[in-house]
This record gives sequence, structure tokens and C-alpha cells, in this order.
Amino acid sequence: MSCKERRRERRREGEESKTHTKDSYMYSYAVVELFYCTRRNFFNTSNKTKRISTNAKTRTILTTLMLARRQHGVKKRFFAALSPPCVFGDSVHEKTTAAFVKSRVAFDSGGASTSYSTVNTTTNKVAEKVLASQIIRTTRAINDDEEDKRNVYVLHGLMGQGKNWRGPITMLSEKLSESLPKTAFRFHLIDIRGHGNSPRFHDYAPHTIINAAKDIERYSKHHEIVPDVVIGHSLGGKIALEYSQSLSSLSSSSAKKRRLVFTLDSVPYEVEKDMFGAEFILKATEKLPEVVPNREYLKAQLAPLQISSGIIDWLGSNLVLANPGGAHVEGNDDTTKTSLTWQFDRKILRDLYESFQQTALWHALEEKDHDDVHVHIVKAEKSSDWKPDAMKRIEMLKQEEKVSYHVLERAGHWVHSDNPIGLINILHDELVKAENNR
Repeated sequence: MSCKERRRERRREGEESKTHTKDSYMYSYAVVELFYCTRRNFFNTSNKTKRISTNAKTRTILTTLMLARRQHGVKKRFFAALSPPCVFGDSVHEKTTAAFVKSRVAFDSGGASTSYSTVNTTTNKVAEKVLASQIIRTTRAINDDEEDKRNVYVLHGLMGQGKNWRGPITMLSEKLSESLPKTAFRFHLIDIRGHGNSPRFHDYAPHTIINAAKDIERYSKHHEIVPDVVIGHSLGGKIALEYSQSLSSLSSSSAKKRRLVFTLDSVPYEVEKDMFGAEFILKATEKLPEVVPNREYLKAQLAPLQISSGIIDWLGSNLVLANPGGAHVEGNDDTTKTSLTWQFDRKILRDLYESFQQTALWHALEEKDHDDVHVHIVKAEKSSDWKPDAMKRIEMLKQEEKVSYHVLERAGHWVHSDNPIGLINILHDELVKAENNR
């Protein structure tokens, strides 16, 4: 190769290097911008013009990312991780995407860095006698000395799991990070005993509301925290109300602060009939075998009972592989290897539901120290099974400022799927108000 050809080759290599560096920079910048625009697209929907502009900008950035991927061979698994999470899903519970991006970094107009930590999809490996949970963390990039931390417990209803609340709570945490930039919230999505990944607690029988509340106390002791807020839906709401009685004693006298409890469409009195159809659905699951061949079998058994497809899909989310390790068992065929079993314990569910029916907690509303723990009762507008005399009693407690009472419009018992935006607004406004009054 002549000297002239070598010089020409070096010039060509130098130009390609500059182009590669520039494209790599644009790719990194586009990743950051995509996260920022995606977040605004989901959560800042008050301004229609801004929303349309954000959508257009997002499409432009996605095009840039695709071109960069084609030119530089970005690995598929990394590009897949950039997909925004599904915030809401079917008619009963959200279908959260399998992969959440663990952190998103955006740069605001002042150049400050903001970090968002989303769902930890790996269940905490806690001690055998402690409830399992998933954590959603919302933090701001501020100094540790300035950071103000709040722990929030979220308790699901009968036959549910903590993960059912990932979508609405993720959205709530994002909204709070905008309103309270110097406050870090940690949402603990807890699996109640006998549900999800939590232990069955047969050593702590009977399976009652009182003992389920003691499970929450053990959880707090194990993690060395005292919750600032407890949110409970249906069965979880009654457990939260029972647990609220111990919050005063858990608070340090030297650092006493008001704690909040939200009961979501959960009645504080004894239940004489099948409220919300829980008894009917529970009986239907009790008639099914412990191991089922697939989810289609579940639909075939429950659909003739006039149970909606949304409820059937939600129940199906409690089915896991009966043989997850794939270990060979003699006589197993392909059908057996893909068989499913219930993740919840139906005997414990029955005991908890009966305890829910038999437990009245008016004293938890009327006799506690209301300067220390304040209860917010949230009733679904379409939930018609609340007793008229109970509603009068709640109204009196509201007038005496012993409780706060909210009606969630356009919602039935499944508050977090019927009207998630309305529910998030109630929780957000009350949490912000509480922080501003500290």
C-alpha cells in the first residue's frame, strides 16, 4: 500500500470514529429523553397541548433509538428493557409488564438530576415467620441529610396479592415525587398470610383478623420500621383498622407524629351476608382441585357460574407451576409438567373471610388517640351493601373529626381498577396535606 493510500485509509477511519462517537452520544441522550417523555406522557395529562407535543417527541426519540439499534447492534434484551411499564390492565387488576426499568434519570430545566426507583419484582427473602412483600421506592436525588422518608404499607383483599397493586401504587409514587420532591416514599406491597409468597403461619393459628394484624407487627419489628401510612382494601382494610390500634404504642414518645390509615371499601362492622360476592367466588374455588391442568380449565369450570372473565383472569394469577423446578417424576407427561397449583391456601382464606364477617371494629374508630392515628374511610360509590345505620354512625364520627370520609365516584368494590385515577387523587391529596401540616 502506497503512502497516499495509507493516508486516505486513516482519514476514512477517523471520520467513521467521529460518526460512531456522535451516534453513541445521541443514543445515550435519546434513552434519557425517552424515559422523561414517557413519564410525562403517563402522569402529566392535565395539559392537552403538552400531551400531544410529548407524544410527538416520544415518537421522534423512538425512531432515533431504532436507527441506533440498527447501526450499532444494540442487544435485544437491553432495548426491551426500555419499554414503558403498563400502568393499568384488565377489568379487575392490572397486567404489569414483566420487566421494569430499575431506575430512570431525567434532567429538568435547572439541570438537577432526579432518580426514580420502581418496583422490585423479586420478593424479599425474609425470615420464615415474616410476611413477604415487594417494595416500590420513590426517591429524589437530594442529600441524605435532607431526605425525609415515609413507609407506607399496602394490604390487598381476599384472594389477592401485593403485586395486584403495583400499577396504581407506581403511579401514586410518581405523582408524589412531583408534589413532594424532598420526601422519599417506600411502599410495601405486603402479601397477607396464606396469600402470595407469604408463609402460611399454621403455628400462629387461628387465622383471624387479630392474628393477621399481629403479622403486620412482626413485619414492622423484623424490618425495624413503623409505617407512617397503612392502606388496606376490603379484607386488608379491616386488618389495617385492627393494626391501627397498635400504632400509638409503636410510636416513640420523643418523636410522635400523626399516622394515617386508609380503609378502601372495607366495612368496620360484622357482615351477615355475602358482601361483594366474595363468598360465592370463594366457594367456587373451593370446589376446584388443588392441581389444575391449565388456565383454560379454570375458565371452563367458572364461566358457566356466570363469573366474569376479568374475575377468572384475576383468580388465574394465583396459579403457579405445580412442578416449578422441572424435576423428573416417573410417569410424568408433558401435561403434568405444566400443571398449575394454587398459590394461596384456601383453608386459610376461608378462616380469614369468616373472621372478617364476625369482626366489628367500631371501637378502633371511636376510642383511639385520634391525634396520633387518623383513619380515612373510602367507600366506593357503587358499593350498595353498606348498612344505612352504619353510614349514620360514620357520619357522626366525621362530624366529631374522629374520621375522614370519602366517596370514590364511578367505582364498585374493585376500587383500584374501576376508578384508579380517582383513588390515586384521594390518596395523593391526603398524603400531601399531611406532609404540609407536619
